[in-house]
Amino acid sequence: METENPELRDEGFKWILAHKEGIKGADHSVMVKPLMSCLTDKVSKIRSFAEEVIVEVMAFTGFEPFSK
Repeated sequence: METENPELRDEGFKWILAHKEGIKGADHSVMVKPLMSCLTDKVSKIRSFAEEVIVEVMAFTGFEPFSK
């Protein structure tokens, strides 16, 4: 998610969403900042993927980590 290459971010998000059941066991604290930065990406597809993943992560973290 932190790479400058939009194709890699695109593929990374596709993989995460295809395996979203694994988000439950992930370290959520390290996901918040990169996901939030992807919301301002110039590529609309990346922003859309970030929104989808945030919804999945927020189910485990709550809103607070994203509001900081």
